Amino acid sequence: MSEHNSIRVGFQDFPLVFVDSLSDFDGRLLLGNIDLNDPKISVVNTVRGKVAAMVLWHEAIHGVLNYSGLATLLDEKTEEAIVEAVSNGIIQILRDNPWMGSLKLMSSIVKHQSEQGNEENDPLTK
Repeated sequence: MSEHNSIRVGFQDFPLVFVDSLSDFDGRLLLGNIDLNDPKISVVNTVRGKVAAMVLWHEAIHGVLNYSGLATLLDEKTEEAIVEAVSNGIIQILRDNPWMGSLKLMSSIVKHQSEQGNEENDPLTK
């Protein structure tokens, strides 16, 4: 699959599926949803731009928590609060520091720091 048609979380590729509407078991409207049993991330097709990025990060973080086993330790409300905080934080960091979205660029910065003899002060090398 193309990297633009799916998101890999852990060992699993989640195809992106765009739908007209989504709701949870209680009938609340959703912008996105990750399905761990039938691997896919569904996103409401009217979501665009920064909101779409937020939705994708939000659902990916749900996947990370589930595959790590942490979700089993959390009630639904706590998990949702953590996912919301982390996904918002990631979006803010990437918006304010776009270079951090490139592992290749971050690696080259670490390499440069290492060549300068500064790796002991660089958190990316630890």
